[in-house]
Amino acid sequence: MGDSKQETNPKVLVAQGSTVVRDCVIQGEVTIGTRTVIHPTAQILAEKGPIIIGEGNIVEEKAKIINRREEPLVIGNHNTFEVGCVVEANAIGHHNTFECLSRVGPLVSVGSGCTVGARCNVSTEEVLPDNIVVYGANCDRKISVDNFRTSNPQIDFLSKVMVNYHYVIKPNRTKEGNAIGAE
Repeated sequence: MGDSKQETNPKVLVAQGSTVVRDCVIQGEVTIGTRTVIHPTAQILAEKGPIIIGEGNIVEEKAKIINRREEPLVIGNHNTFEVGCVVEANAIGHHNTFECLSRVGPLVSVGSGCTVGARCNVSTEEVLPDNIVVYGANCDRKISVDNFRTSNPQIDFLSKVMVNYHYVIKPNRTKEGNAIGAE
């Protein structure tokens, strides 16, 4: 299938090197960094303020990222949003994983290297410090001993395969953030 005609929403900025399928939902002012992969049925909803997604992120099927605040939601690099998670955090660092069906509320700020486990709900006003793992039926907390992982091999694979099965949105920004075609 490959690339299709350019999307017309000027509020969605897609960097070169990213793979954003047309079967996802992107509303409002959204910037997508290079090497980020957005799967079909993912939803990125900038309802009031913008959402700025860094480099090398993966947003899987039925994952929802929502910004209902007027301030920008800045998402760092190398984060993974797994199937069915709902993330409304007010800030997200780097190298985090939001596992299947996890939920993060709008009063939560997520550091770097954190994992919110499958079906875990973090909704009270708090800052998740770096390297925290939220896990289990009671959403217990512990400090991770893993070093930051990168998803580069998975991004490379998805970037090559997804364009064979889905229409993708053509990038409208260079890796440096300049408009493509603008001198």
